[in-house]
Amino acid sequence: MNKIIKQQDDIDLLDAIKDGRTFSCNGSPTCQAKIIGLRGGVAVLEVTEHPESYMRDYNIKYADKIGNTFNLPAYIAWNAIYF
Repeated sequence: MNKIIKQQDDIDLLDAIKDGRTFSCNGSPTCQAKIIGLRGGVAVLEVTEHPESYMRDYNIKYADKIGNTFNLPAYIAWNAIYF
């Protein structure tokens, strides 16, 4: 059963990549990211601007980080996107 859940999680993450879905992510300096790749059990994420006006200061402060990539375990990225 665990293998079936993992396969569904991978499918969900691949769908998020295709959709260009952004999500709240504590690992991003702007607290916003999108998933751009999946390598085994690792999700490759890209820092994006946060869409909310109250986060404008973070977008300005970390403007040089927007577009940078970082990695998270795929299960953490899945939780951030779908919960």
